[in-house]
Amino acid sequence: MIKRIGAMVAVAVTVGQWAASGASAQEPVAGCGAGYELGTIAESVDAIDERAYSPEEWAGVVAAVTSSDLNGDGYLCTKQLKSNPAQLAKFGFEHYLTNVSDNRAAGRV
Repeated sequence: MIKRIGAMVAVAVTVGQWAASGASAQEPVAGCGAGYELGTIAESVDAIDERAYSPEEWAGVVAAVTSSDLNGDGYLCTKQLKSNPAQLAKFGFEHYLTNVSDNRAAGRV
């Protein structure tokens, strides 16, 4: 009897892990405008050049990007723009600007 209960718990845990690992992952509700890439919130954060920020500023950037997901689907639109000479002088390295917005463009999934 104890062995059966143990086996049932193991199966239930395995099924629960499978469901949580992506079987129930939400699809994006919309796409992005031309020139923007659709990606997860984590992918959007990873696209931002962290070197330009202090640790305190970086925490604010991550919070701002995360809160940009207004429709709650876990996806954002990201577009990177090359730096200009003024940014190069300010930061001392090639710094890309990253524009992040929620994915609300209809018909572009």
